[in-house]
Amino acid sequence: MIHDSEAQRAAARQRAKELAVADALVSVGRALSLLGTRLSAVHDEDTGGEAAAAVGQAVAGADVPRGGLGPRQLAVLALGGLESPAGLAAADVETATGLKRPNVHKMLQRLTELGHLEQVPDERPARWRRPFGVVGR
Repeated sequence: MIHDSEAQRAAARQRAKELAVADALVSVGRALSLLGTRLSAVHDEDTGGEAAAAVGQAVAGADVPRGGLGPRQLAVLALGGLESPAGLAAADVETATGLKRPNVHKMLQRLTELGHLEQVPDERPARWRRPFGVVGR
């Protein structure tokens, strides 16, 4: 009976620890959501392409083109998956940037027209990547 009581206390302590960790993770998630919302609001106010290019360059570790491109275009070009032969689908870019799908698709088409990206041939859904031999322009 003493052994059962100790086992029950140990199980109760374990449950309490698990609940504490779960509560902490929920709090961290809320804090990150709030931080993301506030950073997004700050980014929306930012009209300077140089600031976006600096952030994109720091994240991707690669040079990104600056001339004539807006902060959202620079953010897309900074995505690392565009360096791979498989490239990224519009849905991947949408998820990574938080932009809406119609805007992402138009932006990918425009970046292709400007020569910063190329559409991967014979892929459905369509995928885009950097042209081979072009690293960050």
